Amino acid sequence: MFSILTSTTRSVASKLAETAETIATTLAYSDGLENSSIRVREMAGMVFLEGTASSPRAIDRATEIAVSIAGPCVCNRIEPA
Repeated sequence: MFSILTSTTRSVASKLAETAETIATTLAYSDGLENSSIRVREMAGMVFLEGTASSPRAIDRATEIAVSIAGPCVCNRIEPA
């Protein structure tokens, strides 16, 4: 039983790490975020957006993109530059 739980946990963690990478790549190539410095990290089942963005609209855009990929488990800690 423990090995199944561990395998599932690893699988979920791997999926979340892939999701964070997908978000980071999408943000890097998205219009309106060129002057932003946003880090994406996954921790405890949440995706955290951290760093700075050029405007409140850019912050909203980054959040929209992350939520569209990861769902509601996104915590926005982006600050205006």
